[in-house]
Order: sequence, then C-alpha cells, then structure tokens
Amino acid sequence: MPSHPPLALAALALLFTIPLRAAEVTVEKAKEFDPSRIKRVAFLPMARALPRGEELRAACPVTKRSFDSCAMEDAAEAELSRALARAFLGSGAQVQWIPQSEINAAHDMLKKEGAVSLNLHGSWQAAIGKELSADAVIMGFIYCYRDRSGTAYASARPAAVGFCLHLVDPATGEVLWTMRYSDEQRPLSEDLLALPEFIKRKGRWIRVEQMAEEAATRAASELPWKKKPQEKKVR
Repeated sequence: MPSHPPLALAALALLFTIPLRAAEVTVEKAKEFDPSRIKRVAFLPMARALPRGEELRAACPVTKRSFDSCAMEDAAEAELSRALARAFLGSGAQVQWIPQSEINAAHDMLKKEGAVSLNLHGSWQAAIGKELSADAVIMGFIYCYRDRSGTAYASARPAAVGFCLHLVDPATGEVLWTMRYSDEQRPLSEDLLALPEFIKRKGRWIRVEQMAEEAATRAASELPWKKKPQEKKVR
C-alpha cells in the first residue's frame, strides 16, 4: 500500500501556501511638531506617483524618496481616497475635518483664477490649505494599487497597495508628519510572523478594495493626534 504523510504534515504543507504578510508601515514626525496646535485639517484626494520610463520604482513628489511601483487599477485614486476619508472621519481625532465640498470649491476657484499651477509637488495643495484657513493639509500619492487575479483561494497575482501620506503646514510648506504604507500578500512560508493578518483575512487572497480599507484603518490609527480619553466620573 502507498504510504501517506501524516495528517499533521499535510495540514502544515497546506498552511504554508496560505496568503499572508504583514503590511510595512513607516511613520516620521518633524522634530518640533506639536500636534495639539492642529485644529482644522483638509484631506485632499490622492494622486498617482508614476514610475519614469521603464523603471519599477516611483519617486514621492514631496520627499523625493523612491518606492517599488506596480500597475494600478483605473479607480485607484478614488477608491483609496474614499477609504481614507471614511477612516479619518471615524478615527475620533480631536480635529475639524474640512468638508470635501469646501475643498472642491476652493480647488475649482483657484484653478479658474489661475492662481496656482496644478502639479504634484505640493503647491496647489498648500494654496488650497491657505484658502480654507486650514492648520494643515493631508496629501498623498499612490505608487501601487493592484487587484488580485484569480479567486479567494487560488490567485496567480496577489493584491498590492502602496502609498505615502504627508501632513503639511500650508503657511510654510513644511512636512510635519509622513506615513509610508506598503502591502502585498505572500504565502505564509515567506513570512511566519504575520499571524494576525492570517486570522483577519481568513486565509484568503483578498481584493484590493479590502486591502485599501485595511490600509486606511491603519493610517487613521497612526495620525499624530489621538482622541482624548474620557474622564471617569467619581462616585
């Protein structure tokens, strides 16, 4: 009779093919930055940071740092912007988020007046911040937003998301806070330390929309201001 591997070994072999990898997150703050002075914030829609020529890396227009890039879905900016906006509004941060309608109106007015060049280097973002009397603007750039190919249990190409966010003082142009986020699903055999991701994703190859929601939740948790704890009532 042919011999069969023990059930435990078979299960282990299967486990090592399950998609799993923890996202890579880096956060930096300016040395003298005081988050408590930020009261009114505008979150501006994300923009694409495209690679040059045939290179596989894209440079952030603000920090000039380079990142691994990938092909992006057509709705990348809209989908990630919506996910981030929802997460920021629900984060409990003690700031006033300027409504998107006001941001759009300021953008249209500045564009019509030709008051600013609409480029990706921060000039129009700072101009909008000034127009809205914002203490800071959050601007960001996507350099990877790829959906999976295949199904939840068999994917030839995994989903991937990569972007950077910057909290900028519109009065000075100073970058007060920066977050870089990169995530691409890989088999468990390539990363044994990311078990929380395995549990959260139920061992499945997820879609890029779900990855964007996860990324937005993480970004909201990394914002430089925190919700003030509620005071306990003394009986």
